[in-house]
Amino acid sequence: MESRPRLKDPASERIPQYGHVVICHPGLDRILFAFPGFDPVPPPPFTVHESSAAPESSVAHEDTSKSSFVAALGNTSLSGTGGVNHRLVLDSCRVITNNQDGYLKTDIGGAKRVLATTITLPCGVYYLHLANPLTRTCYKIVADFAAWKFPLSLPAHWQRCLSRDDRSQLQYFMTVSPSSMSDAVKNADAKCVVSGYEHSLQTAHLLPEEEHAWFDMWRMVNYCLNDKAGINDTANGVALGSDIYLCLDRGGFVFYPCEPHDHILYFVISEVDYAQLLHRRPVTIHKRVSDAFLYARFAYNIITKLYDPSFWQDFAYPVPHAAVTKVTKQKKTGSSGQATQLPDIQEGPSAGDTTGAAANDIEMNEDTEESPDKDAGWTPATAMQDSPQHPDTSTSIESLPELIQETEEDEAFDKIWHERFPGYPDVEHPPDTSDIQIWSHPDNPRIARLIEAYRTSHPQIAMSSAGLPLHDTTPAFHFDDLCR
Repeated sequence: MESRPRLKDPASERIPQYGHVVICHPGLDRILFAFPGFDPVPPPPFTVHESSAAPESSVAHEDTSKSSFVAALGNTSLSGTGGVNHRLVLDSCRVITNNQDGYLKTDIGGAKRVLATTITLPCGVYYLHLANPLTRTCYKIVADFAAWKFPLSLPAHWQRCLSRDDRSQLQYFMTVSPSSMSDAVKNADAKCVVSGYEHSLQTAHLLPEEEHAWFDMWRMVNYCLNDKAGINDTANGVALGSDIYLCLDRGGFVFYPCEPHDHILYFVISEVDYAQLLHRRPVTIHKRVSDAFLYARFAYNIITKLYDPSFWQDFAYPVPHAAVTKVTKQKKTGSSGQATQLPDIQEGPSAGDTTGAAANDIEMNEDTEESPDKDAGWTPATAMQDSPQHPDTSTSIESLPELIQETEEDEAFDKIWHERFPGYPDVEHPPDTSDIQIWSHPDNPRIARLIEAYRTSHPQIAMSSAGLPLHDTTPAFHFDDLCR
């Protein structure tokens, strides 16, 4: 018997890795995350000059404090230029800031903004600035997936359109039980959705099974085909080859929307052998799979890429109390991933959740309401202590004296108020008299800060009795209205 030639050594043909795209927090000058640059980049320029004080540059900021980090990750000098998809990076930034709008700049001072038309970011260091001027460089981040708020609606490029025929073909999956999920997914996909191989298949949960509490808190059952199946619904599963399954579980890649294909596989860690084989390859995603779960898995894998997570705990969004309580109960009872009702506080959707944007708009400029942290400014969360996995970091108003202290904005508000209404004395505690008098105590921005802090700590006040978000939770009046 004659043997066939040996399989080609993966090391003999590898995709070029040009370096890393490093995203930093400008307020702290610390690295948020870094992506390996596997994509070729067209020639610069790719920045727009926003200040006459600094010259425009078409290359990423070379920060000596970051260069050692990039070198440690394996940055190499190659002929040509490579980088990472701009839109994917911005989507990652939106996740890590809990659905807030923003954009990238190549200098910490914010003078050189990356052009919106840039398709691929060249390797280098970038700074994430938020669109909200009050939190542009001072903002909290998501350090734990349990603290991430699922948006009211997905960005437009994450939404697939299903025809009437598509929907009619999904009726079978509405009756698949949780115990039959794995077989139903593998039968429907027939082969690995990435490689096309038919054997050694495993059913991969997009939203991991252990995230029961998050699933229940954000009522992800609304995106299931069989609401009785809970997290083990076929809308939350895809068939993958065993090795690709393991690669997904360690956060090696994400499924990312890409025209004309529904999705491609995009590597976000430096596994050059798998990247050579799979990076930017089209993926066959069955129509039964929910866009919501694809986006949730994208967020899950991106959050796990946070650089030096222990540093960010003091500057992170707190894990909602409901998630901590649910995880504790599950550990005690050993409950499964069936759809259940949370008896505890339900975390309401973020006021900064994204809505649909034009498909060709690759900036983080989805139409949003103001962030709940707008007036609170830079308020680090309490250090996580109660639970190593899902700690309770709820911040009380009493622990934040900066919310109560009067600021320049408060003084400006009071001044304008009394200029507009000079006949009404300002009395904090009006006397109990029988005289008919009109008193005033203006609801200044300090009160607005307290309101926002209370809403953040008690999200259930923005929920209906059915546990759904109220239609309008925004204040009817703001300080800026008085200044017009």
